[in-house]
Amino acid sequence: MAIVCTVGLPSTTVDTLQRGGRAYRNSDKVALFVNFYDPWVDDISLDEYQSGDLMDPDRPRTVLKSTSKRRDRASYSSVKLVKCKELCLCVRKFYADYLGDRSTEGMSFLSSFSMLTSLNITALAFFGEFCCDSPADLLGHPTATRLFDLGKFLPGPVFTEEKAEELRKVAAASKPKAKRKGYRPKADRSALDFRLIKWLKDFHAMDPLRTVRPPYYILPRGYRVKLLIPHPNQFVAPNDVTRIVGESEVWHSEWAQIIFDIIQKYDTELVAHKRRK
Repeated sequence: MAIVCTVGLPSTTVDTLQRGGRAYRNSDKVALFVNFYDPWVDDISLDEYQSGDLMDPDRPRTVLKSTSKRRDRASYSSVKLVKCKELCLCVRKFYADYLGDRSTEGMSFLSSFSMLTSLNITALAFFGEFCCDSPADLLGHPTATRLFDLGKFLPGPVFTEEKAEELRKVAAASKPKAKRKGYRPKADRSALDFRLIKWLKDFHAMDPLRTVRPPYYILPRGYRVKLLIPHPNQFVAPNDVTRIVGESEVWHSEWAQIIFDIIQKYDTELVAHKRRK
């Protein structure tokens, strides 16, 4: 089985189709296409897309400027694709509507209760166990035998936020119990800040993308300030770094582990130093 993953919301649904199509071209059995998107996409309402060319399915939320954020650049079609499950909309039907498939073959399956026959092969037909991950899988496609189960495509259990929280609790419970404090002592902050700055400068000096990726793209001063304030016992896993600075999964995958290791090493050495005193 082939699996293709893409990180971040595609700019258009055409990009989505092209990327997802690579999975099946490389497989003669089953293929899986997964799109990892930022949590803020769930907060966008489709009602916000009432400006610009309403006939353009890839229109942004507002008139774009050079300073527009990713949230404003998110296209209507890409956000709607993410919300297919929430809207109980079949993903295959979404793609057919986007492409304007109005042929007899493309439209003959729009009834929720029509059945496939050997002579009725349509744009919405599928021949595996699942159609898509929308609840419409069963409602709109009578040949589906069950709702989509991502676990059937993976070698192990799906890693969820609930599982991450469980691991954080286990890690916290395994540490020696101590009186929990809310903030790092002010006397200990400047040395940690020095280490973060040193790592950032050293990394940027060797970064092949340094001409287009300044240091503040990686770790802005405001992020360093946020990381200096919490008590050390609030850093249990790299996810805590991402949570404290309020960054995306893309940022998390590149920098959270490195920064977490720097903080953990500093705190371990600091504890050892204080004990020697």
